[in-house]
Amino acid sequence: MTTALDNGKAALMQRCRHLAGNQTIKDVASAHITPERVTACIMADSETYLRCLNSQKGQASIARFFMDCTQLGLEPGATRGLIYALPFGGEITTVIGYRGLCELARRSGEIRYLSAGVVYEDQLALFSATEEPPLLELKFDPTLKIDRSDDKLRLAYAVAVLKGGGRAQVIMDREQLLSIKKQSPSGGNKSSPWNKHFDRMCRKTALRRLLTSGEVPLALEVAQAFEVEDRDIIEATFEELPKKPAAPGRAAAREALGIPLANVALERELRERHPEADKLLNELDAEAAGDFDKYVDLLRAEVAGLESGA
Repeated sequence: MTTALDNGKAALMQRCRHLAGNQTIKDVASAHITPERVTACIMADSETYLRCLNSQKGQASIARFFMDCTQLGLEPGATRGLIYALPFGGEITTVIGYRGLCELARRSGEIRYLSAGVVYEDQLALFSATEEPPLLELKFDPTLKIDRSDDKLRLAYAVAVLKGGGRAQVIMDREQLLSIKKQSPSGGNKSSPWNKHFDRMCRKTALRRLLTSGEVPLALEVAQAFEVEDRDIIEATFEELPKKPAAPGRAAAREALGIPLANVALERELRERHPEADKLLNELDAEAAGDFDKYVDLLRAEVAGLESGA
């Protein structure tokens, strides 16, 4: 007998297969993961996503998350801790884990060692750091009993050693960390990672501060990851926002997937080569009538026609 859960999983699988077969998604996919692998990971944790299938906004958030995983080349799920789907208010918000940021940073090929950690009150006597040269040390005492409660966390740090021999580090105290939490729209919500995994968020905050310091080579994927998180800081306030009418054509494509995609490059190429590009794009918008796939297909056909001289 087919249950509601079975029907939901079937609908989610159909949605993921559609996304995996989308040419635009394939065009921006990272070499580190395939859309089919993202589909398998999402289906392995399907119950996280099922509650978001009941609305257009929820389905759009799944599409954004699918694109984030595919473009960044990170495998979703708690097993590896690289990138997570956080459901709230019928939508999925992308959360990139500490390990995910480390993975992306190492892809620059210029980092030999990268790490981040936290220091609790009981460990302060074992922690030392210098500015010049940048050097920090946290000694290990197996006899020490450490209270790892969130209110006992005092510092977070991140350190990178470059292949060329350079070294960079960041140390943030509790006041700085709480200030960052306060700036987060989700910081006051019980479901926020800041309240469920405070130590991980502090570690990640220090790592992000290090990677944006200018002292560490910034891999393209890290910059893209920051764009994803900054997008969700703006959009995901963990409140139900008023519903907006669906935008037609290319506006719907950008809104549904949340980030610039290959169709943006096609539009740019069309503008460079067609004397009345804006008029033509508006006509394609109208013909697509809000259908993202149809709009991209029409756009590709127009660009191909220009290339062939038709």
